[in-house]
Amino acid sequence: MAISMDKQILNGLIDILGADNVSTDPVDLVCYSKDSFAVGKGVFPDVVCRPNSVDEISQIMKIANEHEIPVVPRGAGTCLTGGCVPLKKGIVLDLTRMNRVTELNIENFTVTAEAGMIFTNLNEFLRPFGLFFPPDPASGDVCTLGGMVAENASGMRAVKYGTTADYLRALTIILPDGRVLKTGKGVMKTASGYDLVHLFNRSEGTLGVIAEITLKLKPLPKQVATAVASFETIEAAGVTVSKTITSGIVPAAIELIDRIAIEVMNETTDLNLPDVAGMLFLELDGEDMSEINRDLDRFTKIAMEEGCLGIEMATEKEEREQMWAGRKRLYATQVRLKPGPIATDIVVPLSRISMALTRINEISEKHDLRISSYGHVGDGNIHSLIIADLRVPEEGHRAHKAHDDINRMAIELGGTITGEHGIGIEKMHLLTEEHGEVGVEIMKRIKNAIDPKGIMNPGKLFEVKK
Repeated sequence: MAISMDKQILNGLIDILGADNVSTDPVDLVCYSKDSFAVGKGVFPDVVCRPNSVDEISQIMKIANEHEIPVVPRGAGTCLTGGCVPLKKGIVLDLTRMNRVTELNIENFTVTAEAGMIFTNLNEFLRPFGLFFPPDPASGDVCTLGGMVAENASGMRAVKYGTTADYLRALTIILPDGRVLKTGKGVMKTASGYDLVHLFNRSEGTLGVIAEITLKLKPLPKQVATAVASFETIEAAGVTVSKTITSGIVPAAIELIDRIAIEVMNETTDLNLPDVAGMLFLELDGEDMSEINRDLDRFTKIAMEEGCLGIEMATEKEEREQMWAGRKRLYATQVRLKPGPIATDIVVPLSRISMALTRINEISEKHDLRISSYGHVGDGNIHSLIIADLRVPEEGHRAHKAHDDINRMAIELGGTITGEHGIGIEKMHLLTEEHGEVGVEIMKRIKNAIDPKGIMNPGKLFEVKK
């Protein structure tokens, strides 16, 4: 596999994109050698290419395929698992110039947009039409639709509205050999052939380049209410979540934060949250405020039965927005506690949320590390931030052990090692433990069938021999 870029190939890329959109500037190469993964071990790419069309991507892929040059598709670089860092030099394909809405079909509740479109920008475009794309990742102000599809991103609204996968209708993919695959339809259902749309969902750039996406949309809710509940123990908050969901209440969001997260949010906002072991942020939405209030009353009763210390309503829009903004910034602000923390992204069955939180506390004590737990617990998704300075070898070793213990605990409880961050390089060594040897072998066969030269984002998910 090529590890350097000769002048003839560079000139070919410049002919396709123009000199302004092909960079070998060392400053650019440094920036594109990393993503948001604190333990990233990427290398400098040979070149950064910024295409502006499907045709340009196709031409680039034909060159890469002919010369067996690695290609790493990239959006905003917000990946937390090293998924978009180059490991074998080659081409980083920056798709952020492809940021246009190409079709809005209001009657059929669909939108088609390019992969570089930012999530928040799409919803700002849709708002005047009374529509929205519901998944709400914390990085929504910067993350791109292509990255969301590649990782199956979700976020705080997943408990009611689901993940990116639930909204995919059609994709335009550029395959490793440069051919263009258009798969899926803008209709509500199909039973025609293999589901190639969802094959490329959560493929992390290892099968092809996602260029254009057709998404299902939802009407914007007319009414919203938010409540904040405080608890003496994090486990009581976890039990409250399980009982809330099983009672039939369907919140738009139900977020858990622990004591460490509360301290950080108080430092970065004016919310003045109480000094408690855990809190739940609940949001309900819909058409009828009376129905929302009934669900709030039911939630209050469940929480009080589990020893809730108090519930407050966030009635002002500004207060609600500040609360959710503080939650979305939580990872970025907690990173300041120590250089290079490691984030986990497990999902466990709802009935085992409280058990998982207890086990995480035990793992924290076992490895003598502070671990902050928070996340979209309404669908069982717990983010645990292992607060460690990875520059200190012994501390870094304990942090990696804690990371693996948390992920193996999730598998043991019948869950998964990632709900939305993906595998990347961070969790490669755990993939077989979750899926088994047969499962991973099938994944490798799919990879080899579509990308026989192994040029698409090599070294991610699993190692593949050509």
